[in-house]
Amino acid sequence: MELKYLLIGVLSLLGSGVIYTMERFISVIQWAANSVPVKLNSSGISMPEPDMPSFVDNIFVIILFVCGLMILGYGVYERRTR
Repeated sequence: MELKYLLIGVLSLLGSGVIYTMERFISVIQWAANSVPVKLNSSGISMPEPDMPSFVDNIFVIILFVCGLMILGYGVYERRTR
């Protein structure tokens, strides 16, 4: 039973990491899509670097991370008390 909690905790932590990484990846793609036409046409203003989202910008990342830590901690606690 405690293996289930460990697995769910790890999957929640991985899920929050994947969402956070995808946000950063999308930010870079959006920056590239906006800056390439500006560099080709030499008109407009290009941002020097993309605006990267921070860890606390998306509430789902925080919720998955905190729940994952709590469930993982509970799984470790259950495993040690047996």
